[in-house]
Amino acid sequence: MARRHYIGFTSRGPSIFRNVRLDETGRPLLFLEEGEIARLELDFQSFVETGETISSATVAPDNVTAVIANDTTSATITFSAANEWGEVIVTVTFSTGDVWSDKIRVRNQRRINMARRTTDYHEFHP
Repeated sequence: MARRHYIGFTSRGPSIFRNVRLDETGRPLLFLEEGEIARLELDFQSFVETGETISSATVAPDNVTAVIANDTTSATITFSAANEWGEVIVTVTFSTGDVWSDKIRVRNQRRINMARRTTDYHEFHP
């Protein structure tokens, strides 16, 4: 069964993360396996006011293939062909004219492991 990637938004912004980490700068980070196609749901239902909807959602991918689709309160990004380090700038425009935009980073786990020349475990001998 495929992992579900999910970011839930509240009035404070991104607040609920499922199978999504935050990188060292606090940006959302997804780890993908080689050849994996992943979907990330951005759920704005608790973020929008009554009657407010998503008017449009766009992505600007770099070193990853990404497409976005949206309904009234959520947007789903489909990622594929991730290089070792990729990122997507996501812009969501609401019916009120408000705009949310952020960068989501994507890492190809297999390529990172292949590029790593040393182990993460280091033994210390005094």
